[in-house]
Amino acid sequence: MAKPNVKILKLCLVVGMLYLAGIAYPQDRTFVIEKGTKTFTLSSTGDQFQWFVNGNKMSETSGVYTATWSSGDYLLSILPFKGGCAGDTFYVALKVRDSITSEGLQVMFNAGMLEVCPPSDAVPTSQEIFIKVRLYNDTLQAGESYRFSYAIDDNVTVTIDPTTEPEVLLHISTVDWSPGEHRIKITLLEYGQHFENKVDYTTSSYIPLVLVEVKSIPSIGDIEF
Repeated sequence: MAKPNVKILKLCLVVGMLYLAGIAYPQDRTFVIEKGTKTFTLSSTGDQFQWFVNGNKMSETSGVYTATWSSGDYLLSILPFKGGCAGDTFYVALKVRDSITSEGLQVMFNAGMLEVCPPSDAVPTSQEIFIKVRLYNDTLQAGESYRFSYAIDDNVTVTIDPTTEPEVLLHISTVDWSPGEHRIKITLLEYGQHFENKVDYTTSSYIPLVLVEVKSIPSIGDIEF
C-alpha cells in the first residue's frame, strides 16, 4: 500500500480549514470587482503557487492567474511554495458584481465636469482646481478609516492619506495641462482597520470620473491704423 503524500495532505488540510472554518490571516483581503475576465497578480517570495476557487484547485501554478468571473461571491485561496516548503495561505473573499457601484462603501466626485482657464501673460499665476470626493452608501465602523487612489489622464496614481471624514477636498494644479479634455479617475477605494477591503474601480465601466476641460486662451491679435 502506497504511503500518503504528506504535502498533499497538508495542502488539503490548510485549504479545507480556510474554506469550512473561515480562518483568517493578517494578509487576508476582501475584493470587490466587476464581472468579466480579470487577472490577479500575487506579490510573494514564493516560486510556485497553487490557486483555489471555493476549495477547488486550479491548474495555474505561477503568481499570475486569469479567469472569467460571473456575478457571485467566491473564496479565492493561494498557497505559496518556495523550495518545496509551503507558506501561509493568502485568502481573498472575492465579490463579483454586475455593477461595482451597486452596494457597499463607495466614493464619488461631487461634479462630473469642470472648466478651467490656462495661465497666460495676463494671469501668470498657477491654476488650481478644487474637487470634492464624497463617501457614501455605507458607514465606517469604529476603528476603521478609508483612503482612495486617483489618476490624471492615466498617469501615476496618487493615494490620499487615511481619513474618516465623509468628504475629501482635492487640490489639483493644472498649470502644465494642455488645452482640451482631461480625465481624473478614482482607481481604488480601500477601507477597514487595515484597509483589508478593496474596491477596484479599474475593473468597471462605472469608474468614478470627472472631466476637466482646459479652455484655450485668445490670441492677442493686431491693431490697424
